[in-house]
Amino acid sequence: MPAEGKEVPLSSNTLGNDTLKRQFRIGMVTVILLVTLRVSIGCHFLYEGVWKIQHPDKFSTEPFLRMAKGPAAPVFHALVDDIDGRERLKIEPAARADGLTAAWRKIRENSERLYYDSIEEPYLAKLQPDEQLSEEDTEEIKDTVKAYRDKTNACLRASEKKTNDLLDKNKKEILAFCDAPEKQQQDAKSLDKLKGWVTELTKIENEYFAALKKSAEGDRNARRAVADSIVPCASALTDDVPLDKLVSKDGLVTTYGAKILFKKRVIVGQPYLNEWHALRVDTEQKYGLDDQHKKELEEQKKKLDDRQKKKLDEKQRKELDEQREEFDKQKTKFDEQRKAVETAYNDHARALTKYLDLHFEDIDAYFGSLKRFEDTKADGNNGADHQKQRVWDRQQELRTEVKEWLTDIEKIGQAYEERLWSSLTDEQREIGSLPVGWGMSDYLDFMLIFGLTAIGICLLLGLFTRAAALGGVGFLLVVLLNQPPWPTIFPHAPAVVGHALLVDKNFVEMIALLVLASTAVGRWGGLDHFVYRYIGEPLLNRKNKKDKPAGGSDESDS
Repeated sequence: MPAEGKEVPLSSNTLGNDTLKRQFRIGMVTVILLVTLRVSIGCHFLYEGVWKIQHPDKFSTEPFLRMAKGPAAPVFHALVDDIDGRERLKIEPAARADGLTAAWRKIRENSERLYYDSIEEPYLAKLQPDEQLSEEDTEEIKDTVKAYRDKTNACLRASEKKTNDLLDKNKKEILAFCDAPEKQQQDAKSLDKLKGWVTELTKIENEYFAALKKSAEGDRNARRAVADSIVPCASALTDDVPLDKLVSKDGLVTTYGAKILFKKRVIVGQPYLNEWHALRVDTEQKYGLDDQHKKELEEQKKKLDDRQKKKLDEKQRKELDEQREEFDKQKTKFDEQRKAVETAYNDHARALTKYLDLHFEDIDAYFGSLKRFEDTKADGNNGADHQKQRVWDRQQELRTEVKEWLTDIEKIGQAYEERLWSSLTDEQREIGSLPVGWGMSDYLDFMLIFGLTAIGICLLLGLFTRAAALGGVGFLLVVLLNQPPWPTIFPHAPAVVGHALLVDKNFVEMIALLVLASTAVGRWGGLDHFVYRYIGEPLLNRKNKKDKPAGGSDESDS
């Protein structure tokens, strides 16, 4: 400040600066309108975020990413998990033994039919000529046959698993055998390998027959049904005809044409199987159904057995009996749950295989169409709108087609999760939800939903306004890159949203947020006033004092 009574001359430069400051000074009306703009945009962002939180089943970033157009479209498409299904629906060669497993399945089905007839016969014998079975008798027969079916199905599934494990273990050698020239297939070395595989399959088949017979123990009708249905398949391969007479370009084929070992193009769906298996393992660990808990139960049983050997009085004996009874309940429940989780995984893995086999031809044709489309797209076009529309429409058709299969498989996965959840007790459910892993789209949904909500709240409250405004600018910039309003990019925006030439409503809102970020609007009727006053201003003053030269004086001291 000037000394008292001392005049300070006004230079022309000073007058010019004052005039310039007055020209760029904003008034109260401008402040009110800027605060109103901040609150309005904050309401927009907050409502978008809250609506998405309230309707998680109706919102996903995936459609937004799929519909990206323009130069940045490939970047957005890459954020969608396997957008064209190349990995999840990958077609690859596999070693199969469908003829053998089909024969085993037929044996099981025949035994069930014979068993049903034998169970139904005594009920029918009691009926009068025009009388029908009562509902009670019908239900009793169905329950009996269902119990038999569950036993025989378990035997079949175990044998199919052993077969698949054998084929996977020897996949490369079996495929090489199938691809080899017929002359090479007939040499002694190849036939020795083939004989080894047939021997293993024969062993699995005999174990299957033994399991069927064991499941029928204690039931005369079941024993008879199994005995009348068993027809050797793998074990009969070398009985009448030498193996070298059964080898063809298709692999190993029986005299009646059943393919026992052959090469086939299949869709394994390995990414889904890996994901489901990981969920099974994580579920067992989270809810105490893993090997560690099994080991603890075994140790607990050992302690009870050791205590059983000691001399105990009547009270101690009663207490031990109660502990053993409680342990037996826990062990039984553990075994049931563990079996239920394993069965759920196996059942849905089979459902996946069945679905993929059923739609193999369509999926194979889809990949052929996709290859032709990409080749055509790579050739380019002359920029005509009708050609751009043809390319866009064909791309959407292909992605819609593959999306239907992927959605169906996701439903199988959801049913698998529901089955795992239903196998848990109420106490286990209190631990928390299933440990389902997140994909890229899940992370993007989370970041977008809570990012929009946070930006909206901060703008409404005037808290960290510059950061919130810049966050909104970043979001709108992503939207503009995803759907640029440029006249040369196809498809054009629908007429219902209006017409824009480079500048659309998203661009206008982005500029408005940049204006807010360049002002102190958060301090005008917002919480940034207190943040600046109690945090920002003291820090600035401290910095200014630190930067002040030693022994120097401010102009204000003069």
